[in-house]
Amino acid sequence: NTFANACGFGDSGDPLIDVNNGEAGLAGLPLKYITLGQVRQFRRHLPERISVTGVGGVSDGEDVRDLEIAGATAVQVGTAFGINRNPRVFVDIATNYAQFW
Repeated sequence: NTFANACGFGDSGDPLIDVNNGEAGLAGLPLKYITLGQVRQFRRHLPERISVTGVGGVSDGEDVRDLEIAGATAVQVGTAFGINRNPRVFVDIATNYAQFW
């Protein structure tokens, strides 16, 4: 659920990441569209008996719905929980997801 070797620079040209020589893993929302594309490809190429789990960029019920539409049978929530370690995020995601169905 993390894409390796991301980096960025601020207005002054200084690295936005101050660990690992300015390179770190990219996680959370920026991965959502990569995740959706990967889930679609796996679902298209794997037999139906094999489950596909969407991992990366899940922070609300809409993300869960989008992954389900793409073919995921399960999702993993990482960064959305890891930011503040509040287990309430799972209730919020499930409540928001229920609004779509």
